[in-house]
Amino acid sequence: MMCKFEIIRLFKLNNLKISALTNNSMNKADLVNLVAARTELTKTDVSLVVDAAIETIVDSVVEGKKVSILGFGSFEPRDRSARQGLNPKTGEKIAIPAKRVPTFSAGKLFKDRVQG
Repeated sequence: MMCKFEIIRLFKLNNLKISALTNNSMNKADLVNLVAARTELTKTDVSLVVDAAIETIVDSVVEGKKVSILGFGSFEPRDRSARQGLNPKTGEKIAIPAKRVPTFSAGKLFKDRVQG
């Protein structure tokens, strides 16, 4: 695994953006750049793999399946029941319908690494 400084050097050599390494957020383009730098694959190939992985996860969750990635976490659909809510402006009671939402639960290894 490459350290942060080796990745920064690769990014500078290849004139890639390093916003993901200096910012507190990362978008899909940053993810593609980082994976391409770590694996020495082309950004086009990495982008195709990232798109396919995301699409596969989304399709599986839409079908009602749980997607578990060992060491990372799980994606799954959850049903939220209907409930009463309040309109914040008027204070009027409103009915909030039942719906299905996607959820993510971080895995133990992921949680442990974040906690340090």
